[in-house]
Amino acid sequence: MEKNLDTNDAMKAHAQAEFDKIDKEKKGYISTSDFADIILSTRLTAGLPPLNNMELGKIMKSVDPQGTNKVTFEMWFKFLRMGKRAADTAKKQLKEKQNNP
Repeated sequence: MEKNLDTNDAMKAHAQAEFDKIDKEKKGYISTSDFADIILSTRLTAGLPPLNNMELGKIMKSVDPQGTNKVTFEMWFKFLRMGKRAADTAKKQLKEKQNNP
């Protein structure tokens, strides 16, 4: 359990540093527009297909459920953790599939 806490703390510190780079004015949030741009450019860089408006809308609703047009660090970190869990699950499933053809 201790290692898991250390990993989470390290991930949170890294996420905070990245968030701070984006929040240059130190407002404590980034706009949903900036957040959407980050998602779209990250997918493009990773060679993933673009999101359609509905998919992007669902993501925006998950990080800004109140429609404030602001994404706080807490919501940013929650989004990153969900993405990490999804990626870990996908890797595990791929490994299992490769081991059990």
